Amino acid sequence: MKNSQATGFSDVKGRLRSLSQSHSEAIKRSQSGVPFNVFEDVWRVSSNKSAYLSKVDNVGYPFDVLVQVRLALADVVASKTATVSCNVVNMIGRGAIPCLTEDSVKKLVAKSRSNRSDIVIKNAKTFLICLSDRYPEYELLSKYIRGVKIRGQNKKPEIFDLEKGALTDYEQRSLSISINQFSQQVISSYRELKGIPEDRYMSEAISLQSKFNRLLYLRFISLTARRPVQIFMLKWRDISIGESKAIDEFKLRMPMAKQGGDQVFRSSFEDGLIPLDREFSEELCIYKEYILTLFYRRLSQVGIGLSWEDYLGVSDDLPIFFDGSLFTRAGLNAGKVPANSTEFFLLVKNNSTAFHIFITGYSNVGKYLPELESDRGVDVGATYGANRARHTVGTNLSRKGYDELTIAMQLGNTPKAAGYYIDLLPDDRIEINNQVLGLRTLSERFLGKVIHKTEGVDKEINFNSVVVGNSSNISGCISCSGDRPLQCYGCSNFRPLANADHEPMLRLAEERLEYQKSLGADVAVLAPLKIRINDIKATILACKKSLSSKAAGLFDSELSGCEST
Repeated sequence: MKNSQATGFSDVKGRLRSLSQSHSEAIKRSQSGVPFNVFEDVWRVSSNKSAYLSKVDNVGYPFDVLVQVRLALADVVASKTATVSCNVVNMIGRGAIPCLTEDSVKKLVAKSRSNRSDIVIKNAKTFLICLSDRYPEYELLSKYIRGVKIRGQNKKPEIFDLEKGALTDYEQRSLSISINQFSQQVISSYRELKGIPEDRYMSEAISLQSKFNRLLYLRFISLTARRPVQIFMLKWRDISIGESKAIDEFKLRMPMAKQGGDQVFRSSFEDGLIPLDREFSEELCIYKEYILTLFYRRLSQVGIGLSWEDYLGVSDDLPIFFDGSLFTRAGLNAGKVPANSTEFFLLVKNNSTAFHIFITGYSNVGKYLPELESDRGVDVGATYGANRARHTVGTNLSRKGYDELTIAMQLGNTPKAAGYYIDLLPDDRIEINNQVLGLRTLSERFLGKVIHKTEGVDKEINFNSVVVGNSSNISGCISCSGDRPLQCYGCSNFRPLANADHEPMLRLAEERLEYQKSLGADVAVLAPLKIRINDIKATILACKKSLSSKAAGLFDSELSGCEST
């Protein structure tokens, strides 16, 4: 092993500059396809992330070891995501492994164990494996770090978590209805643009982009179950039309999530095409007209003269999701908008990252959606995203009996990862039930919704001709296909009547549960019934509490004693 020794800083910089021009491996590509020079101070690892190597140079490695470290870090950048790559470079730059010796690595592990997270060990493992793959003399370091167990590494995905896992059938229906309503709003707003004066068009059109992007993103994650990084790589050329030219034959070519370190942007694609339904295809046609017109006007606005025909001729290589800063003064000042038509045509290529948005997903993708309903008291709009969409698709396929390979193909991942949706042992199923049946939000959900008199015959919800409550959203109830009034309990629209007899509903739910158990029903059938039973029990307690408080002239916002059975 090589020992650390100080090297003159200016001398190091000079020798690195020389290598940047002469070394055979000076130019590498990050996993996302962005080129960088191994021996320069700043590595552009993605369109919006950079790794800074100056601190690595100051750790104190001998120059020949420093070259090895830089090349190993370059291999990390070539094979890992931008976030992981930057974390590993930062770890080395902080001097986490000041000497490439086993003793130094053991000290790092010991220090990390005092923290709650093993992220530093995980980053060290990533680096040392790349180092030993390139330089066999470091094999002992690699062997040692491979044997260090990462806490939580084998933790299963939160597939059945209330707020992170798969949606229930009820939540999926509510989400679908809500997205359709949102779609009508966005498209209606776009059509209104065509009638406004020219001097207002750009500002109004730009303000619509955020909503249009979220609509398309919701459709993509829900229908394709693909990762955000894949969706944001899409260009218009990835959408193809069937031989009949019918809109409902639109198909999508999806880029691979991991492009490979030495491959250029968008060089690898999944096998096969993903069919798109007619509704989404029509939305894409409308959005394409909107976004291409908006960007063309933006180019004209900054003085770039292009004919509409020439512009359309290269439009297939423009992104579906544009970087929103292109339409702002900040984006113009940052050089994101091309200076002239020549630069524009040079930038618009199949493998170009120009004009693409690069984010990890919309943190609040449901912010514009109408109120979403849940049969578990979950705020679906605030928690829905690509991971929940993927968990929902994977869970539904596993329950229908599909194998790992089929699920993997539908999710665009490996059969091993897809196996999590299938390999649910009995203990796991018990854990799932416990999570689904959690009552931690019931006190907030029920007590404040209890009413003491009906609000009109048209809003009444009945069971055997007996009023049990009111609806706060008649249109939502009309479109609901749930089993009424059983599924009303727990719904955000249900307003239970305090003095109504809810016990018959409880007995009905318990009888159905026992009947399904006698048939040997699966957890997918039993869990919703158990949820409903707890919802009814919580409602009964909330009604009793509300009546008691009213009689005493008090209102106590705390509901206690409601425990899972």
